[in-house]
Amino acid sequence: MGNFVIYSPSFDSPYMELANIVGNTIRESTSMHLITQHPGTGLSASVKYRPQAYLDISGEQTGAGWGGNPISADIAARNAVEWSLALYRLQPVKPVVNLESRYDSDFGEKQLARMPRSCGYWSLLSGCVGYTYGCAGIWNWGVKGGNDPQESQWDWREGMNKESSVQIMHLSTFLNGLKWWLLEPRPEYVMNQSKEPTKYMPIATTDRGDLLVAYLPDNDSIQISSIRLPSTIEFQWLDPKTGGRTPASKMKNAGASFTLSRPQGWEDAFLVIRKG
Repeated sequence: MGNFVIYSPSFDSPYMELANIVGNTIRESTSMHLITQHPGTGLSASVKYRPQAYLDISGEQTGAGWGGNPISADIAARNAVEWSLALYRLQPVKPVVNLESRYDSDFGEKQLARMPRSCGYWSLLSGCVGYTYGCAGIWNWGVKGGNDPQESQWDWREGMNKESSVQIMHLSTFLNGLKWWLLEPRPEYVMNQSKEPTKYMPIATTDRGDLLVAYLPDNDSIQISSIRLPSTIEFQWLDPKTGGRTPASKMKNAGASFTLSRPQGWEDAFLVIRKG
């Protein structure tokens, strides 16, 4: 009663009718607790669970964060965007949470080290309202010697001190400084979208256009449609890797679009645009 408990009858599994039976039983037992389903890596199970009356949160696993046959960075990136958007657009409206994406590990750091934080930005700017971060040494309680290539030989202390955990803190700080709950994904606003999944630039705005945010995972610049934005805007860059920020700058919004360039020397960048 004193804890914020979210129940998930299923875990890392395909769609199961048994999970619905358990979900309905939990709902009959409590009206206070939230219920979701944590499927394996696959969109179809999330879609099938979605219309269930007991389900409060539409959960997805876009990773896989671990496993004996880990997917590529391109597939993990594409899933984080496309699956989040697909669930966001479904009816009835339910909050979407990416319960498991790319975890931090030796394998992940060699594949593409920024993936834990990048998957967070891709998810949260593509319709999700929550994102779960994971790290080797934590999820496996520091137990060593498994056959999983992502089960790094880290103990839990080393896992807790990984830079990725601080970078997820920056992500939380950035979004909690905004009215993030008013943001809606608007991928059509990006005029120079990359064809590479790991360089996809997600964008989200409020309905009134007085706040716009975008993420540049590894892009020199972003060209944004200005049709529904104010005539004068204020923009600021935030560094997902270090937490640093540039001073806010103002500019006139004239024409059909405008282009902003990422600060020099940054690996990735989070862009915040407000009404000037």
